[in-house]
Amino acid sequence: MAIHAQSRVFGGEFRWVGEHWVCALKGEGEAETARVSLYDTHASPAGEGVVAYVSIRGGGGPTLAGVFTDNRALAAWVHGAWGGGRGAPFGRSPPVADARLARGDRSGGGRSWTIRAPNVDLQVTWRRFDPPVVSYRGDRPEVYARRSLFNVLLFAREADIRSNGERVDGAPYADDRWRPVIGGGDRSSCVVALAETFITPE
Repeated sequence: MAIHAQSRVFGGEFRWVGEHWVCALKGEGEAETARVSLYDTHASPAGEGVVAYVSIRGGGGPTLAGVFTDNRALAAWVHGAWGGGRGAPFGRSPPVADARLARGDRSGGGRSWTIRAPNVDLQVTWRRFDPPVVSYRGDRPEVYARRSLFNVLLFAREADIRSNGERVDGAPYADDRWRPVIGGGDRSSCVVALAETFITPE
């Protein structure tokens, strides 16, 4: 006997779907030494492409800070939608540069991205993932109006950033911002959000 299943169809305005890759590192102190927030966009009002926010800090302040993209219209849309993340860690109006952004080597259980622009060669790698966490907010329109409707979260226990061949100081740290989002304890500051989907409720 055939089984007929009815999917739930959401109304409202489609906003964004893709993968959000975050790599935030700390050294011995409390301040972050580096943060990369990369939006691999599959569909949006500004089309497809990749937008990467990068902040790499040295002892005297930022040594590299900006937005790297292969679609400037998309970069403008992402900044208008999310402003570079909570607390604007990349600044209110970061400089934007054209770049080549590509997935790197997938061997050895790691996942990586390369970001290349004039005088910039970055490799960001995530390793040793915890079991996936599936997050769905379809029954809470007041919540997914502000956060994603759905995603699959891969928290990485290990991660690193190499800038022009040199490893950036720092390692993933326990981040408490995930407690009110998915419950449980602290999670890694380095995470890949797969199939992240945003809509505006009706």
